[in-house]
Amino acid sequence: MDKKMSGRQLLQITTFFLVLNFIVFPYYVFSKPQQMLIKKTSYYVAATGNDENEGTPERPWKTIKKINATDLTPGDKFF
Repeated sequence: MDKKMSGRQLLQITTFFLVLNFIVFPYYVFSKPQQMLIKKTSYYVAATGNDENEGTPERPWKTIKKINATDLTPGDKFF
């Protein structure tokens, strides 16, 4: 059996893929662009650190008080 597609079926399938490519896919990819743009920072704390340091692995902070005084953004981490 050789079944051919009607013009209406072809239009429906074409419309479906156009909607998928130009509406659904971009929404899925770009629905939360701010989360992709947020700079995530890692801060380090150590018993041998100093709260005047930058909070890097080489120059860690010493106390939790310094963490609480820092302006944080979602995604920031402490080690």
